[in-house]
Amino acid sequence: MVTKMSAERIGYHVRNIEHLPSDTDHRGLVRFEHSLDGRYVSMVEKLKEMAVEAPWALQSRARSGYFGGAIQVSK
Repeated sequence: MVTKMSAERIGYHVRNIEHLPSDTDHRGLVRFEHSLDGRYVSMVEKLKEMAVEAPWALQSRARSGYFGGAIQVSK
């Protein structure tokens, strides 16, 4: 079982984390029975949402100095 702390390590600076619970280990997180697997469907939907939100999120973080000035935002 993947612990909550282990699952969130990558997102140290991320707020409003949405949890997608899965009763599996790290290896099982990326393996699915088939494309109708409920975990797979949930993951794909979340990735689609993230892809739509990504441009806004990156611009917002760049403006806030989140990247330490490494990324310049065009106006």
